[in-house]
Amino acid sequence: MKKAVLFCTLILISSLSIAQRIQEYVDYYDKAEEHKRSEGEYIKGRENGTWKFWYESGQLQEEANFENGYRHGKNVTYYPDGQQEFLGFFEWGERDSIFKAWYPNGQLKEEGYYANDLRDGTWNYYFKDGSVRKIEENDTGIITIQKLVSDEGEVLIENGKGTLKYYHDNGELREKAKVKEGVRNGEASYYYESGEVKSKGSFLDGRLHGEWDYWYPNGEKWKRETYENGLLTGPFKAWYPNGQLKMEGAFLRDKQSGFWQWYYEDGSLKQKGYLKNNKQDSIWHFYFKNGQLDATGKFKNDMRTGTWESFYATGEKFAVGDYLKDKKDSTWTRWWKNGNVWTTGEFEKGKEQGEWFAYYEDGQKESQGFYKNGKMHGKWESWFPNGQIKYRGEMNEGLKHGEWTYWYKTGRIREKGEYENGKEAGCWEYYFPKGNMSSEGCFENGQKTGTWKFYFPFGQLKREQDFKFGRPHGKSKQWYQGEQLLSETEYRRGLPHGTWKFYSKEGKLIREVKYKDGEKVK
Repeated sequence: MKKAVLFCTLILISSLSIAQRIQEYVDYYDKAEEHKRSEGEYIKGRENGTWKFWYESGQLQEEANFENGYRHGKNVTYYPDGQQEFLGFFEWGERDSIFKAWYPNGQLKEEGYYANDLRDGTWNYYFKDGSVRKIEENDTGIITIQKLVSDEGEVLIENGKGTLKYYHDNGELREKAKVKEGVRNGEASYYYESGEVKSKGSFLDGRLHGEWDYWYPNGEKWKRETYENGLLTGPFKAWYPNGQLKMEGAFLRDKQSGFWQWYYEDGSLKQKGYLKNNKQDSIWHFYFKNGQLDATGKFKNDMRTGTWESFYATGEKFAVGDYLKDKKDSTWTRWWKNGNVWTTGEFEKGKEQGEWFAYYEDGQKESQGFYKNGKMHGKWESWFPNGQIKYRGEMNEGLKHGEWTYWYKTGRIREKGEYENGKEAGCWEYYFPKGNMSSEGCFENGQKTGTWKFYFPFGQLKREQDFKFGRPHGKSKQWYQGEQLLSETEYRRGLPHGTWKFYSKEGKLIREVKYKDGEKVK
């Protein structure tokens, strides 16, 4: 008896658990919820069971079955007048078994079978009057046409032999191809909606075979390809819309192979070299539009390797260095047009390494410093064209760190202070070009903090301002030239706050304004 009670209890708990997971769903076209759009059930957030969809008129549009979020089972759709449009079956989201479609007048439009979401076996297509339009056989994605009738009633293909014709919506011919044994065999042509030829060539047992030509809509030749049993094999050429040759080479079993050349639209050579299985191989040359060599070097398996050279468009050497597996490696040097060295240093696996030098066009040194794994690291210095020091400091993995000093061209200090991980830290000093201090103050994490002082060019104090988190915060004083107080103000979080007082040069209070969080207080 106890076992029976326990069994019934488990059934009840299981039923309650399932019921709690089922969510009824209804969607409406209107706010009054009188016209349904869709209705069904979710289990664990996925569609399950029969779902229905309606047109806004209230007519049923579709009835579909789901399981665990996938279409599974019978699926029927209807035209707005209630006439059946499609009938099909699904198995876990893939079309399976019978499929039928009807015209709005109720006449059968097409019928056939699906297997694993692919059309399978015989498919029949009909005109609105019920007569046969097309019969085709499907075998794992391969289609053979057994019969085809034109809209005018002309039998184009019978028993798998004839001429295939398809038309654009505007009535212009879209395709014309010879058919034998149900597949395209022999000559074929394709056309644009304008009637212009789009492509022309031949098929062999349903595969592209031999020479194929293609045209732009303006009638100019686009490209010429060579096929062998559906694979690109043999010469290839392509043209720009203006008729100028764009590229030429060859394919072998659908992959670019052998010698290839590309051209600019004006006809000048752009690049040339060998390809193997779609990958650049051996020495390549690249050119500017004026015909001058741009760069040259070797590829191996589509990656740059060995020594590469590049040039200016006027012919002077620009850069020389080595690649290893498509990454810069060893010493790389760049030159100015006049032949003087511009930059020089080492690469390792595509990243700058060790000491690097840079020079001005006249040969004067511009900068010098160290890299580590592609980032500036260690001591760095730079100079003005006149030879005067420009800056000096330390870098730590690409960030300024430690003491840094900057100078004017005249050799006078412009500013100096410290960085921590790329941000100003501690106290800094700034100077006018003639040597007098322009301002001084401290930073915390790259933001001004504490009291800052600003000076006139001749050395007299001009302003004192308190900062917090990089914004004015606290008291501020400003003076006229001649040391007479000009104003006493206050900020809070970057906004005017408190009483602001302004004085004449004689020291007399001339105006007083009160602020609160940036707004004037009346």
